[in-house]
Amino acid sequence: MTDTTSLFATALAQFKRGADLIDLPDDLRSILSQPKNEVIVNFPVRMNDGSYRVFRGYRIQHSNLLGPYKGGVRFHPLVNLDEVKALASWMTWKSALCEIPFGGAKGGISFDPNTLEADELERVVRRFTHALGENIGPDHDIPAPDLGSNAQSMVWMMDTYANSTGATERQNVKRIVTGKTLETGGAPAGRRPPGRAWCSASSTGPTRWGLIWPARRPASRASATWAQPPVGSSRSTASEWWPSPTTEGQSPTRMASTPLN
Repeated sequence: MTDTTSLFATALAQFKRGADLIDLPDDLRSILSQPKNEVIVNFPVRMNDGSYRVFRGYRIQHSNLLGPYKGGVRFHPLVNLDEVKALASWMTWKSALCEIPFGGAKGGISFDPNTLEADELERVVRRFTHALGENIGPDHDIPAPDLGSNAQSMVWMMDTYANSTGATERQNVKRIVTGKTLETGGAPAGRRPPGRAWCSASSTGPTRWGLIWPARRPASRASATWAQPPVGSSRSTASEWWPSPTTEGQSPTRMASTPLN
C-alpha cells in the first residue's frame, strides 16, 4: 500500500503503473526509481538585526539521460527532501513526454520568504547559490522559478553564479537559469505558469501510449480546477484551456501558444 504521507512514495507508485504499461525492463526501473544526486546544503545568512540564521536548501537531480537537469526552486516553510524528490522525478517525466532535451531536477529552501526584508531575501538566495557551487551550471543543471520564487530570484542566482566565473564567461553563463527578467536576457515564454507545461504533456502523452481522453469533462468543479484560465487572462472560459477529447487515431488539441502576462 502506498504511504499516503510520502509524496515521493506516490510518485514511485505512479512510475510503477506507467512502467507496467510499457513493460519497462527491470534495470531501467531500478535506475529511474531513485534520483541520481541529492544535494542538501546548510548555510548561514546575516539578518538585518545582526543575528545569523542557518537555512537548509535542497537540489535533487533525478535524471539527465535526455539532457541537463532542469527544474524549479521553491521557497516555502514546508519544503523537504521527500517533496523535492517527488517533484524532481515528475520533471523528468514532463520533459520526456514533451520531447525536450532536459532531465528532471527540483530545488528549494525551507523558509517563508514573506517574513524577510528584500535585502535579507537577496542574501538568502545568493548564499544558497554559492552553497550549491558546481552542482549547478548551464550545461549541467538549470534552475527556474517555482513556488515562492520569481524572476528577481533568478537574476540573483544568475549574478551570483556569474561572479564565480571569469569575465569572458559572464555573458555565456546567463543561461544558468530560466525565468529571469527580460532585461537580463529572459524570454517572454518563461513567464507562463508551470502547470501549463503539464497540460501540454497531458495532451500529448495519452495518444502516444494508446490511451484516449474521456469523452466528458469531470462533473466536479474541484476535479477541473487545473483547467481554469490563469488569473488575469483574457480568456473567460475553461474550455479554451482544456484539451479537446479525442477519438481513436486522432491527436489531442494542443494548448494555445500565446504568452501569458
